[in-house]
Parts: sequence; C-alpha cells; structure tokens
Amino acid sequence: MKKIKVIAIVLTLVLALGSLVACTPDTVLENTEKDYYVTGQFAGWGDAVGKDQFRMTAVSLKDARVAALKAQLKGAKYLYILEHVVITDSGAGWTAQYVENGAVKDCDGNQTMKWLQVAKGQEAPDWWAQSPESGPVTSLTPDLLWIPGFTETPAVGPDWNGNPVVLKAGTYTVVFAMVEKDTGLEKVAGLIAE
Repeated sequence: MKKIKVIAIVLTLVLALGSLVACTPDTVLENTEKDYYVTGQFAGWGDAVGKDQFRMTAVSLKDARVAALKAQLKGAKYLYILEHVVITDSGAGWTAQYVENGAVKDCDGNQTMKWLQVAKGQEAPDWWAQSPESGPVTSLTPDLLWIPGFTETPAVGPDWNGNPVVLKAGTYTVVFAMVEKDTGLEKVAGLIAE
C-alpha cells in the first residue's frame, strides 16, 4: 500500500513538472513582416542593414541563450537575439553621453547601440530604436545597457534620440523583444555577457 502511495506521489510530481515545462511555448517568436538589426559605431550605423552579421535571429522563450532574461521576457510576442557582439570602450574618436546617478557622463562612441526595424526585403528602416518613431525602449539590463528616457526635453542628459550606451566593454548576446503588457506592446532590450 505504501509503495502505491509513493508511486502515485512521484507520478503526480512528474505530471506537474511536465505541465509547467509545457507552459512555455517552443514557438519561434518571429515578426514575419520585419527584420531587426543591431547597429552602432561597431556596425557602421545604417550600413548594418542587409548584412547578416548584424541581422538578429528570432528565437523562442525556451532558447537557452535567453534563459538569463526569461522571466523578464514573459509575454513576448517577438523575440530576437544577435550573438557575439563585441563592444570596445576606445577608438571611436567621438564621445556619447549617458546619465549615472543623476550626472551626465561621457563614454567612447564605440559603446553606442541602436536597433533597426526594416520591412522584409527593404533597405530603409521603419525606425531606429530608441527614437520618437520607434516609441520607448526599456532596458532589461540597466547595469549593462543605459537607454535615455523617452522625452524630448529631459532634465538631465540626452533626449529620446540619444544613443543607448553599453556601460562595459565586452562580448554580448544582444536581446530585443516586443512584449505584451497590460498597457500594450512594449519594446525591451538587454545584454547577456558571453
């Protein structure tokens, strides 16, 4: 009798765990009408469009490469990554501003990054994110990726057209997603150190 109870408990646990795993769909979350690119000084800005080394790849929430951000990506409608993006902190010949603890600071231009949405088969971006045209983008990893506030007239630092800044040189998997929230579809971006 005890063996039957133990077996029943084990089977119940296995079924419960199986249903939890099944809650996360294995569907690749691709926007079939658009391509997404990572760009910045390292990619030649607008020259990134059409180049496979800067085109992001659609993945599912079960993809191991986004595991570190999985909880923050819950509700993703579209989910894209680009691996092996190398960010350096010198040599651009110009600086970009960001805000840290309420103070404006400068970083090397090689630490800047944006995302482009492009209609499939086209060359001109629909928008550069973040910008007034893209709408706001929220950083999933603010300790690594600073994104200006979405305002035309900020009290401190760059406006909504300012460049997002990678705060530490390194090699990253870049994540860009559109997530369903109560307020609508929100754009998010983050970095995972490789």
